Amino acid sequence: SLEKSEVRILNSMMAVSAVGTRDVLPLRVGMPKENHWSQDIVYYITIAADGLVLPDGADACSPFVKVTMGKSSAMTLVKEKAANNVEWPNTISLRAKVIDRTAKIQIFNNDAPDSEDGH
Repeated sequence: SLEKSEVRILNSMMAVSAVGTRDVLPLRVGMPKENHWSQDIVYYITIAADGLVLPDGADACSPFVKVTMGKSSAMTLVKEKAANNVEWPNTISLRAKVIDRTAKIQIFNNDAPDSEDGH
Protein backbone atom coordinates (compact mmCIF):
# COMPACT_ATOMS: atom_id res chain seq x y z
CA SER A 1 0.00 0.00 0.00
CA LEU A 2 1.14 3.54 -0.74
CA GLU A 3 1.94 6.02 1.97
CA LYS A 4 0.00 9.29 2.03
CA SER A 5 2.87 11.37 0.61
CA GLU A 6 3.36 8.90 -2.25
CA VAL A 7 -0.35 9.00 -3.13
CA ARG A 8 -0.19 12.81 -3.17
CA ILE A 9 2.73 12.66 -5.63
CA LEU A 10 0.91 10.19 -7.88
CA ASN A 11 -2.30 12.22 -7.79
CA SER A 12 -0.46 15.44 -8.58
CA MET A 13 0.54 13.90 -11.91
CA MET A 14 -3.01 14.61 -13.06
CA ALA A 15 -2.68 18.35 -12.44
CA VAL A 16 -4.37 20.58 -14.97
CA SER A 17 -3.29 24.04 -16.04
CA ALA A 18 -6.68 25.78 -15.77
CA VAL A 19 -6.86 28.86 -13.55
CA GLY A 20 -7.66 28.13 -9.92
CA THR A 21 -6.80 24.44 -9.92
CA ARG A 22 -3.31 24.74 -8.48
CA ASP A 23 -4.66 24.61 -4.90
CA VAL A 24 -6.71 21.51 -5.65
CA LEU A 25 -4.22 19.61 -7.82
CA PRO A 26 -0.66 20.85 -7.22
CA LEU A 27 1.78 20.66 -10.09
CA ARG A 28 4.01 17.61 -9.97
CA VAL A 29 7.48 18.10 -8.54
CA GLY A 30 10.04 15.40 -9.18
CA MET A 31 9.36 11.73 -9.75
CA PRO A 32 7.73 9.04 -7.63
CA LYS A 33 10.03 6.36 -6.22
CA GLU A 34 11.27 3.87 -8.80
CA ASN A 35 9.28 0.99 -7.28
CA HIS A 36 6.06 2.85 -8.27
CA TRP A 37 6.98 3.46 -11.93
CA SER A 38 5.18 0.34 -13.19
CA GLN A 39 1.92 1.19 -11.42
CA ASP A 40 -1.06 2.32 -13.47
CA ILE A 41 -2.44 5.84 -13.34
CA VAL A 42 -5.59 7.06 -15.07
CA TYR A 43 -5.61 10.41 -16.86
CA TYR A 44 -8.89 12.14 -17.70
CA ILE A 45 -8.53 14.26 -20.82
CA THR A 46 -10.74 16.96 -22.31
CA ILE A 47 -9.94 17.97 -25.87
CA ALA A 48 -10.71 20.96 -28.10
CA ALA A 49 -9.21 22.12 -31.40
CA ASP A 50 -9.42 25.22 -33.57
CA GLY A 51 -8.30 26.17 -37.07
CA LEU A 52 -7.93 22.63 -38.42
CA VAL A 53 -6.27 22.39 -41.82
CA LEU A 54 -8.83 21.35 -44.42
CA PRO A 55 -8.30 19.18 -47.49
CA ASP A 56 -8.25 21.09 -50.80
CA GLY A 57 -11.74 22.31 -51.72
CA ALA A 58 -13.35 21.23 -48.43
CA ASP A 59 -15.19 23.54 -46.06
CA ALA A 60 -15.06 21.10 -43.12
CA CYS A 61 -13.53 17.80 -42.06
CA SER A 62 -14.32 14.93 -39.70
CA PRO A 63 -11.64 15.14 -37.01
CA PHE A 64 -10.85 12.79 -34.18
CA VAL A 65 -7.98 12.82 -31.68
CA LYS A 66 -5.69 10.05 -30.49
CA VAL A 67 -3.65 10.47 -27.27
CA THR A 68 -0.77 8.06 -26.63
CA MET A 69 1.34 7.65 -23.50
CA GLY A 70 3.86 4.81 -23.54
CA LYS A 71 2.05 1.74 -24.91
CA SER A 72 -1.43 3.05 -24.00
CA SER A 73 -3.72 5.12 -26.19
CA ALA A 74 -7.24 6.52 -26.24
CA MET A 75 -9.31 8.14 -28.99
CA THR A 76 -12.21 10.56 -29.17
CA LEU A 77 -15.29 10.00 -31.28
CA VAL A 78 -15.31 11.47 -34.80
CA LYS A 79 -16.82 14.96 -35.08
CA GLU A 80 -18.64 15.42 -38.37
CA LYS A 81 -18.31 18.58 -40.48
CA ALA A 82 -16.03 20.55 -38.18
CA ALA A 83 -12.99 22.81 -38.57
CA ASN A 84 -13.16 25.66 -36.04
CA ASN A 85 -14.03 25.70 -32.34
CA VAL A 86 -14.23 21.91 -32.25
CA GLU A 87 -14.98 20.51 -28.80
CA TRP A 88 -15.39 16.90 -27.83
CA PRO A 89 -17.95 16.94 -25.01
CA ASN A 90 -16.94 13.61 -23.49
CA THR A 91 -13.83 13.27 -21.38
CA ILE A 92 -11.65 10.37 -22.48
CA SER A 93 -9.67 8.31 -20.00
CA LEU A 94 -6.21 6.90 -20.57
CA ARG A 95 -4.60 4.32 -18.28
CA ALA A 96 -0.80 4.57 -18.46
CA LYS A 97 2.19 3.68 -16.31
CA VAL A 98 3.51 6.25 -13.82
CA ILE A 99 6.83 6.38 -15.72
CA ASP A 100 5.07 7.40 -18.97
CA ARG A 101 5.37 11.17 -18.64
CA THR A 102 5.00 12.33 -22.24
CA ALA A 103 1.72 12.45 -24.16
CA LYS A 104 1.65 12.29 -27.96
CA ILE A 105 -1.50 14.01 -29.28
CA GLN A 106 -2.52 13.42 -32.89
CA ILE A 107 -5.45 14.93 -34.79
CA PHE A 108 -6.74 12.86 -37.70
CA ASN A 109 -9.27 13.63 -40.44
CA ASN A 110 -11.61 10.65 -40.79
CA ASP A 111 -12.50 11.82 -44.35
CA ALA A 112 -8.89 11.73 -45.57
CA PRO A 113 -7.76 8.56 -47.39
CA ASP A 114 -4.54 8.48 -45.33
CA SER A 115 -6.15 9.28 -41.95
CA GLU A 116 -4.42 6.33 -40.28
CA ASP A 117 -1.08 8.02 -40.91
CA GLY A 118 -2.01 11.18 -38.99
CA HIS A 119 -2.64 13.49 -41.96
